[in-house]
Amino acid sequence: MAVTLQELATICAAELAGGNPNTPITAAADIMTATTGQITLLTEPRYIKHLLESTASACLLGKNFQA
Repeated sequence: MAVTLQELATICAAELAGGNPNTPITAAADIMTATTGQITLLTEPRYIKHLLESTASACLLGKNFQA
């Protein structure tokens, strides 16, 4: 079952910053394996390089994330 990025943001009380709010999200995956339709999580600045190489449809960042 897919939910839109907007629906997921609402569920998580998250703020969307860029992207298409109608993007369908079908699953979550780690930053190194996430693909189209999946959302991932960036917790440490050292993993930014993996996000830049990722094809994930979206990425969650902590509110106070500092790159």
